[in-house]
Amino acid sequence: MAASLLNFPQPNRLRHFQPPLGGNSPDLDAGRELLRRFGQSVEDVRARTGLLEGVVAYGNVSMTRNEWVVGARPILRFGHQVGEMKGVSITPAGDGLILESEGCWRVDCYSTAAGTGFTGDPWVDLDVEVQKPVGVPGDPVYDRRRYTVWLGDGQGSVGGPVSFVVPGPGYRVFAFAASARWRRMLGGTLYSQMSVNKWDNRTTHADAPREVGDGPGAP
Repeated sequence: MAASLLNFPQPNRLRHFQPPLGGNSPDLDAGRELLRRFGQSVEDVRARTGLLEGVVAYGNVSMTRNEWVVGARPILRFGHQVGEMKGVSITPAGDGLILESEGCWRVDCYSTAAGTGFTGDPWVDLDVEVQKPVGVPGDPVYDRRRYTVWLGDGQGSVGGPVSFVVPGPGYRVFAFAASARWRRMLGGTLYSQMSVNKWDNRTTHADAPREVGDGPGAP
């Protein structure tokens, strides 16, 4: 039952709450029901507040240095804290974020790829990658999202929002970049940011396909 304001009995009616010997008065029964409903409302508010506090988690970081990128996928060192954090921490190496609880999380990440005098194909990739907690055996990559831009000889920002559902605490969020020609991925708050926000404690609907086929009308 949703919490609501309740109308308590008026003072001039309180004297009727004392029942006659050997019975209950209608006013006393109504008062008891009123207090019972009020208690349920308080418990409902407490439960909803507890759920809300479990959902709220957030953290923001920027890159601590510029990275030269070509071919291989170097990690972008998102490790400079911006504002306060709750339910999120920076990895010990200062290169990503640790999600401290399970549930549905949104990650917003971008960096700016600056042009250089080198030539080659003009594409740039930025991967937002969620890795398993430290010590979990097998492939460390739990999930990955990729952003690709075709920048030509200039520069531009690459990245965007993604959502992940993680089944437990300790999962880590990193960003990697790749380029077919030498580029500088620029850091600092002017050119980079990674933000995480928790939306829900539940871990359902975590199995959306990573790739899908063509729709009707494909040649």
